[in-house]
Amino acid sequence: MTVDPAGLPGSHAILIGVSTYQDRHLPDIPAAANSLRQLEAVLTDPRLCGWPADQVTVLADPSDSRAVAVRIRRLAQDTTGVLLLYYVGHGAITPGGELCLTVADTDAEAPDLTGVEYARVRAAFHDSPAQVKAAILDCCYSGRAIETLAGEADVVADHTDIRGVYTLTASDLAAHVPPPGEQSHACTSFTGELVDLIRTGIPGQGDPLTLGGLYLDLRRRLRARELPAPNQRGTDTAHGFAFTRNAASGRTGPPSAHGRLPLPPRRSVPPVVEYHQRAPDNAAAAGKYESWIGAGLVTGGLGAAFGVFESVQFWRSIVPGSPESENTLATAIWTFASVIMIGCGAAMLAYGAAWRPAAPAGFRPAYRSRLAGGAAALAGGALIAVIIAGALIVGLQTGGLDQYSFHFTHLLVPMWLIGMSANGWNGLAEYVRGLPRLIVDAKGVTAVTIRSGWITIPWSGVRDVDLSLVGSSLSLVVRLSGGPPSPESREAQLWNADLQALVLNGFDPLRGRHDRILTAFRHHMP
Repeated sequence: MTVDPAGLPGSHAILIGVSTYQDRHLPDIPAAANSLRQLEAVLTDPRLCGWPADQVTVLADPSDSRAVAVRIRRLAQDTTGVLLLYYVGHGAITPGGELCLTVADTDAEAPDLTGVEYARVRAAFHDSPAQVKAAILDCCYSGRAIETLAGEADVVADHTDIRGVYTLTASDLAAHVPPPGEQSHACTSFTGELVDLIRTGIPGQGDPLTLGGLYLDLRRRLRARELPAPNQRGTDTAHGFAFTRNAASGRTGPPSAHGRLPLPPRRSVPPVVEYHQRAPDNAAAAGKYESWIGAGLVTGGLGAAFGVFESVQFWRSIVPGSPESENTLATAIWTFASVIMIGCGAAMLAYGAAWRPAAPAGFRPAYRSRLAGGAAALAGGALIAVIIAGALIVGLQTGGLDQYSFHFTHLLVPMWLIGMSANGWNGLAEYVRGLPRLIVDAKGVTAVTIRSGWITIPWSGVRDVDLSLVGSSLSLVVRLSGGPPSPESREAQLWNADLQALVLNGFDPLRGRHDRILTAFRHHMP
């Protein structure tokens, strides 16, 4: 569902801009004042966003952080429709690692005590009865707000207790402002591009435009200027919130239409997505590390044989009156050493057999924890197995099978053995598969995830591509040059009407390689 703020009396927008500071360690930002005025202008423009002026509160250069926090909370509590917060100014990080929004009298050395900690904004959003809650933050470190406002990055949106939150941030680190000599008449880079995008619209896209739909073009514009890339997080209705009329559509008036956004007319376009049963040529794996595979098999095999032998010696040494009783500790130590060999052998085998992209710009998760954890779990299962094997062999040799095997053939032991071994194999299998996989080359983008087969999207059909948060999942977002696919095509199943793009989910394991992937996109995309 999308929401029209102009049609909901309970909607309210809070615009905060701080351009002058009392602390000399926080330089003034004249561009922030321009950004505040320009965003207010497009927000209240009846031809664009269409917010009534009495539903917009503007706080220019506020100087009392407590009063600002109280004002935000009270307005949030009174908002039942759309709650929109915009902030432009200096962002700071508290000693606890939390984002803090500075005000005019913030002390740079104590931002948590003299600024507005984002935890206060978070609480206000939590308690607000608003149907849609959105925050646009144009400050340094604003990316920190995504996790504090919309929940931890790895928690599924449906499991959070925040409904209808959308966060658009200027940068995870340092935001960009024009040189001091240009700030008197310019906006900050992020807000300047956002305002220009609202005023010019996006040709070929739906009308009205959602916040999520604006994000892709905003990110493309900033990246083209080699400026810090923005970030977003959207859940529930907020991601599809009808934020502005698409000025490029030639229509005027504020966003209307309650309910879902109308989809643009479907056009029959040539298929741009290729599906493969197996990895295509451009996604071929590099040669296996056969030496590691061989070494792993030998190490694991020797460890298993040595472990059973030492386990037999251990059980013989604990027999009362046995001449080998003095060797009990030594045999126990060697038994442990043997299962470590088994774990190392399994890790070496998995490392040698793992999928590696032959393409220079090929990506897979590191999954080092899967490799180490899988080997350790497998070694734990192997320890129980060699102990049981040793007990059975000694029992058969001495005719006292029950004496040696009673405690180790209890039902819980084999279950534990099976469970540990299965967990170990599963971890190693995840490492070997290395899903999701992503290849970026001159042909296009090729990917496979746990839930999908191989998919190739040639550059000829791509207008823009990004690896971005959709809800709480890192997703491959591809905007097509030919518009939406026909409803009969397989691509229609991947189509996101709010983003007007193909969305392929399941790339969270590649979060750590995000910057390298974006560099590959810029390098290979025509």
